[in-house]
Amino acid sequence: MNIPVNKLPPELLSRILEHRDCEEDLSASTHVCQYWRSTLTSSPSLWSHLVVESKRDVGRALTYLKRSKSAAIHVWITIDVVQDLDVLQRFTPHISRTRSFSIQGYINVHLASSLLLCSPVPLLEHLEIRAHGGPVRNIDNFPLPSLTELELCLLEHSGSIRISSLFLLFSNCPRLQKIRVRIFDGVLQDLSPHHVTSLESVVDLSYASNVVEGILPCLKLPRLKRLR
Repeated sequence: MNIPVNKLPPELLSRILEHRDCEEDLSASTHVCQYWRSTLTSSPSLWSHLVVESKRDVGRALTYLKRSKSAAIHVWITIDVVQDLDVLQRFTPHISRTRSFSIQGYINVHLASSLLLCSPVPLLEHLEIRAHGGPVRNIDNFPLPSLTELELCLLEHSGSIRISSLFLLFSNCPRLQKIRVRIFDGVLQDLSPHHVTSLESVVDLSYASNVVEGILPCLKLPRLKRLR
């Protein structure tokens, strides 16, 4: 305790580690000494960003879930582990405190979304789904009251999705401000005329699809400032 760095207040030590270069730095810091370990493991915000890019990351993510306690979390999951939906089930009990969620890979979007959003998600502000395979079906029955940013990328072999389902997903997000949608040719179906859907909060819309002409006339965007 006579070492100067160990005389730093716990709040300052935690603040320093917020500016770490990589996650390995955080884990290594908990092994410096007992003071550092007790300080860092008692700082939930340090453990709020969970990145799972391979199966070897699952154990670390579960440690982060435990140490983050009740803090809001940000989760990124990619293909290598999504194939095993048991991984997603590990996050389900914590979905109510998730602020941002990104999932991508050769996934069954409908099944993954149902598993993730089976309970209320009052804090979720950013949702990103990038699917390269597996059936999509409908993903329109998930109310997301706090969602402000949605990124939906459905590429080749993603199955099909009805435009009416896509519109209903938008309308279930009353605070939605930014939409990023990229849909591969042949994924969107159901091009029959629809009633106009009003998205009162959307200010930024980016849309890439071969059927964009049939979709935009069905959207009312009174606050739109940017269209791409």
